[in-house]
Amino acid sequence: MLAIPNAMATGLTKLHYDSKWLEYGFVDQPFLHEQVKQYESGGDDNIEHYRYAAFRKLLETSAIDDLTLDRYVELAGLDEDQTMAQAALGLLVRHKGLTGPQLSRMKMHRAFATTELQKIIEQTQLLRELDSCDVTEDVFARCVSSGKDAVQRKLLGKSGISPQQLAALKDHGVTRAIRNLAKEKLRTYR
Repeated sequence: MLAIPNAMATGLTKLHYDSKWLEYGFVDQPFLHEQVKQYESGGDDNIEHYRYAAFRKLLETSAIDDLTLDRYVELAGLDEDQTMAQAALGLLVRHKGLTGPQLSRMKMHRAFATTELQKIIEQTQLLRELDSCDVTEDVFARCVSSGKDAVQRKLLGKSGISPQQLAALKDHGVTRAIRNLAKEKLRTYR
């Protein structure tokens, strides 16, 4: 068991951090001190916002190793505010530093079983696919069926999108803006 200095123990308790945050080295004395100071000054009475900020801080690195990934997910599962924890998991799967295999593993993990998190993972995977490949009929169909504006906008920006695909987006794009952009781009083919 880790011996926790009084000031840190008070900070962990006050902001409802699980002691594993400290055990894993995800928070330290200066970070907790600053958060407690902000909390006590009345800056924000919602203590879950401080833990959410700590999750965000963990994602400031460009890459995340598997151990950190597992611990992040564990801490989200332990958090008393599961709405905030789900938002933190959403941040995690959007993180550009996750590898493809890590993202695939998260898709199968029970912590990501909610419909919303599955949609975020699928969107992230599609956006990555659009970065790395041509627009095949399969990729195009998944982008259209995703119903996500960001995915369809990126799809429209791809070179090699066919007139038939543009026509389909003109008719079935998720938003009026997507449909209008597809219509404009289709005019350049004529």
